[in-house]
Amino acid sequence: MKFGRTITWEEVLDTWRKTPGKPAPNPDVWEEIPSGSAWFECEVESTDIEQMYVIGSDDWSEIFSSFSLTEIARHPRQESDPYRHIDRIQRITAAYLAGNKLKPPILTCFSGQGPFVIIEGNHRCIALLRLDQLVGSRVLLGCHPKMASDFHWFRSVQASTSST
Repeated sequence: MKFGRTITWEEVLDTWRKTPGKPAPNPDVWEEIPSGSAWFECEVESTDIEQMYVIGSDDWSEIFSSFSLTEIARHPRQESDPYRHIDRIQRITAAYLAGNKLKPPILTCFSGQGPFVIIEGNHRCIALLRLDQLVGSRVLLGCHPKMASDFHWFRSVQASTSST
């Protein structure tokens, strides 16, 4: 990640609150963010892509059998997607192609070197990757050493990477 300016937790929450259809942060994720996390505006670099993962939740692994952003982006359309992930990715892709600017995704890590877990903007990241526009895009990144050890949604991503 190419690190930019330091931002506040409140700026991160304000960005999240502006997500259409999401009136409040998901407490399963947001209440677990460790106090003292350092937050930055960053730019995605090509070396980051292989280290980016969607949040470790059952719906993603059920549909795509992976949390890896690159594997999901390559995944063919499935007929059965009760969570409508593929439809959302296609709608967001169309929005980007129409020239719309969307909010930056929000990622977490335990070090600035990755791995990076997307906690807000999974569909946007997949759309940007499919359009070959993720490199150079702006993201918000929260870093804390406890991220990898204390949070189930981060540990499930780590478990999936160690089994491959």
